[in-house]
Amino acid sequence: MPVQLPPPPLQSPLIELPVVTRQDQVLRAKDLTGLITRAWNQYFLTFSDRVDQAPQAVHTTTVPATGAAIGATPIPLGTVGAGLFRVNWYLTITRAATTSSSVQVTITHTDHGVTKSQSGAAVTSNVTTAVQSGIVLCRIDQATAITYAVAYSTSGATTMQYELVIVVEQIG
Repeated sequence: MPVQLPPPPLQSPLIELPVVTRQDQVLRAKDLTGLITRAWNQYFLTFSDRVDQAPQAVHTTTVPATGAAIGATPIPLGTVGAGLFRVNWYLTITRAATTSSSVQVTITHTDHGVTKSQSGAAVTSNVTTAVQSGIVLCRIDQATAITYAVAYSTSGATTMQYELVIVVEQIG
């Protein structure tokens, strides 16, 4: 659960002032302690915790307009540990086929040594207004990949083309 960020303590001073024991003593800039007040310190600590717990985009993959199936392709995540990832995709038809077409995204990962796959519904609307977006949660093992694949079929003199964008975020 994300840390709730309190409102900033705008009515509190930002820095602590030194204790003045004599009334006739004048406070000068060099007398300031430079220490942040407790209210602001707590606010910044909570803010830091909230940022640390926010999802981090790990990688974006873009498949430009294409008219072909894509076999299982690892998403290049670099060095990431085991954990929970959110895979988001956006698929759009960029050219309709003459007769009919179908395209479907599948995300595959390994969790506790078991390969698991999740697929979006096949997009069978043969129009350029057809679009699909999806979100898949994947808990992956250390040193394993998240892959995507696209099933594709088309018929007619003009083939269907699609574009695909995949964004992977580490969320836990």
